[in-house]
Amino acid sequence: MAAFNKSVLVGNLTNDPDCAQVGEKKTTKCSFRIAVNNPRNKEEVLYMNIAVWGKSAESCHKYLQKGSSVLVEGRIRQAKLENGSYWTEVVADTVQFLGKTKTAEEANVIASEGIEEDLAF
Repeated sequence: MAAFNKSVLVGNLTNDPDCAQVGEKKTTKCSFRIAVNNPRNKEEVLYMNIAVWGKSAESCHKYLQKGSSVLVEGRIRQAKLENGSYWTEVVADTVQFLGKTKTAEEANVIASEGIEEDLAF
């Protein structure tokens, strides 16, 4: 049986990205939530959790902020929590910055706090 798991979403960040170094290799993971409007029903909004890893996560931390518009392409992942509820997120392969991002001055402040300045994205 064939399987296919791909999601493409366009939305705005509902909060600033939350980033951390995880695992033994201290890989950067950046998490944020986006609001995706339904074009057929203006009152329906989907809130999706997004997880970004590695260099892309560093770029998201450096340039994105609450209200930034992004296109996220990735796969949907779901995990069962200890309390029996489920956590659903999109593990991003690609994050494209579409609109409002941090200014160069704001990004440089973050870069001076230990994030590499030469990030490929």
